[in-house]
Amino acid sequence: FFRPPKIVYCSVASLSMAPPAKALFSRNSNGSDTDDKEFLIPEHMQNNARVVHWIRQYVSIVAGCVAGVLGLTNVVGFLVYPLFQLLAILIILSKTNSNVDKYFMSTANAAFGGFFDGAMTYLLFWTFVYDIAHLF
Repeated sequence: FFRPPKIVYCSVASLSMAPPAKALFSRNSNGSDTDDKEFLIPEHMQNNARVVHWIRQYVSIVAGCVAGVLGLTNVVGFLVYPLFQLLAILIILSKTNSNVDKYFMSTANAAFGGFFDGAMTYLLFWTFVYDIAHLF
């Protein structure tokens, strides 16, 4: 069984699942912090986008199989896809421990970015499983 890679923090020194470390940007003459900045790591952002893509693909496959087995047609069949994509958003929230801002540039990007990525996968599995279950 293929498991997608884990979602990782997008800031510096975040190879483990510990809270991201803030890199010191500059210091005052008295030694106090003047400006804490988080530096984003592009590889981590790419990894997280890839994980979200695969989560949406898996959810689309399951949604297509469910709609096909249940024999859903017309608009009801098309309404299954957004419902299961809401499930994908809940999965993403659970993988990030409801702290999406540490893993993605924006919450909207994590929740709705690639919403229609799995639409063709959904249609393929919906029609395939429907044909197998109800026509043959």
